Amino acid sequence: MDIDTGESTEYRIDGLEALSDADSIAVTENGILYCQGSGLYEYNMEEQTIEKKLDLSSFGISASDIIYLGMDGESIEIIDNYGSTSASEYTLLEKGENTATILTLGVTWETDEIAEMVTGFNRFHDDVQITIVDYSASADSVDDGIEQLKLDIISGEAPDILEVSGIDYEILADKGVFADLYDFMANDSECGKSSLLTDVLSLYEMDGHLYLIAPAFQVYSMWGSSASTQGKVGVTLSELEQILKANGRDLNAVYGFSADEPVLTTLCAMAMDEFIDWENGICDFETEAFQEVLDFANAYSGGYEGTLSTGIANGNVMMTVGTVFSVANYQLQKELYGGSLNYIGYPTQSGSGTAIGFHGGELAINAKSENMDAAWEFVKYYILNGYDGNGFPVVSEQFDEAMAAAMTDDLVTDNGVEYAMAKATYYDDNTYIEVMAATEQDVSAVKSLIAQADRRFGYHTEIQNIINEEAAYYFAGQKSFADVASVIQNRVQLYLAED
Repeated sequence: MDIDTGESTEYRIDGLEALSDADSIAVTENGILYCQGSGLYEYNMEEQTIEKKLDLSSFGISASDIIYLGMDGESIEIIDNYGSTSASEYTLLEKGENTATILTLGVTWETDEIAEMVTGFNRFHDDVQITIVDYSASADSVDDGIEQLKLDIISGEAPDILEVSGIDYEILADKGVFADLYDFMANDSECGKSSLLTDVLSLYEMDGHLYLIAPAFQVYSMWGSSASTQGKVGVTLSELEQILKANGRDLNAVYGFSADEPVLTTLCAMAMDEFIDWENGICDFETEAFQEVLDFANAYSGGYEGTLSTGIANGNVMMTVGTVFSVANYQLQKELYGGSLNYIGYPTQSGSGTAIGFHGGELAINAKSENMDAAWEFVKYYILNGYDGNGFPVVSEQFDEAMAAAMTDDLVTDNGVEYAMAKATYYDDNTYIEVMAATEQDVSAVKSLIAQADRRFGYHTEIQNIINEEAAYYFAGQKSFADVASVIQNRVQLYLAED
């Protein structure tokens, strides 16, 4: 700390950047008490050190809700407004014995969503307390944190509850490290299997067991007008090429592949289960189907670069790939494609080519936890309370409510005049579209799309890295498909056996 004396005294704390985005600040005997994220820290002015005092979320407190923060000795006083702008609550935190059952939640990185769920659970549960273990915070990178979490899972040292996004959970599940969530649902009247969308959950089953869950999901598919897709549902790559050729177009007439990730990554995320038998730990990449995936990625040069509405109007865009995350999103796409929409699905060897992907953190329970029932209480809380309006909820009652809301006008009053707001809008240089309350036909179409999904969408980073590395030789013409596929086959098989 530097002190500049003059007409006024200015205090500058070197290296304490955390104060710039602190939610609350209080002066203590030793320095400054402040919140950053879900942590409460004290900066010692004399020693110029920072000490983490506690995780606010462990005590059901959100830093953004705090209206008073104070510290007297080792006692911390907090007044906050949790979920309310009128009622406030006083909390006194003192050192002493904690009688609650302490459970740990391991995350690859702490998100606001997870922190909010932990805060809400801890606020209303005195017998169980969840503490977040952020693996990325103690590692040099997120990838290193993921690797450490995997090692802890395999060695039996992992937290009680696990957020497994970014982890090839299918491989670990075969080792018996995750508890079957269906076992807990069987004895739970609030969150039984029948209260959830079982068709969605079934896509994540392994040998009839369910090892992870999230409160919401979205749909991954490819769509176009009924005319341009010939009304088909589920096509192989060669069939897709024939459809496009009949309209004088090639694969670049497919719009929507992400600009910040390779086409090959998206295609593999849709089709990985076709090449890997997770339950038996074997893979088969030496197939015509996998060659078609590589050929698609190699032939795709970037797609149409203009505005979507113009591309559809002039025929340069025949189909779109992407996600469906609301009824209003479906309505917008239907309007863009002239009022007629058909979900043809990604090119695949069988099935609809439409996939389900969990939205939000994916939670599992450590099968070696000594408090699995208590861990289920948090997972259940997350399922029942974690849906934030993004995507579709997995809870059947919430799903029905979301469908009903999609067909209900969003009314607002301005200067005494009541009118309906648009559910969603689309605009570009040439087009402006807004959609209002959905029809029963719109809702029925979305339900049918969800029902026809027959695979799960998921990234498998380490396997994808292997594929990308070896496929580069095929794309460059340096190796044949047979040679590249053989190397991918051997490397992935070794990964499946060793992980």
